[in-house]
Amino acid sequence: SIASLGLELSNLKAILVTHIHLDHAGAAGQLARETGATLYVHERGAPHLIDPSKLLASAERIYGDLMQPLWGTMVPAPRENVVALTDGERLKIVGHTVDVLYTPGHASHHVAFLLEGETMFTGDAAAIHFAGSSVIRPALPPPEIDLELWQDSIDKMIVAKPKRLLLTHYGEVKDAEAHLRQVVE
Repeated sequence: SIASLGLELSNLKAILVTHIHLDHAGAAGQLARETGATLYVHERGAPHLIDPSKLLASAERIYGDLMQPLWGTMVPAPRENVVALTDGERLKIVGHTVDVLYTPGHASHHVAFLLEGETMFTGDAAAIHFAGSSVIRPALPPPEIDLELWQDSIDKMIVAKPKRLLLTHYGEVKDAEAHLRQVVE
């Protein structure tokens, strides 16, 4: 994907980690080691990027023998490359303003990132939307779903008034408020 934009991996300067689940952060340590990029992650997730042993042990209970084929090897991130975030921080990254919103519910360490007050990178907090389908499906990983906190997080994202959402699973949503309200339904 980086190459398709006319860039090289060496151009990578920052990695915004919405949460530390393996499908979102499994390669973060390796990318930080290869590129020197800074990893930005919620303060509860930061220790698990530096030492992923507990995260991997927990995932292994779920995936068992499929762990390696599904996720490969998670490499610890260099401590000096990890920046622990809290709610409400405003970052300046390669000339862009990024606001940090603590959005737990899907995971206790989940954050969303609002770029330039317009585009929100939602991780899994704004659910999953399959292309060509009108169905929005919440991402419900065991064991730490908290529906009340998730509702609060959706409300917080609505209040932030993003113009569009970028869902990790799968793609761009142009009517952010309508999508977020549908997530709750």
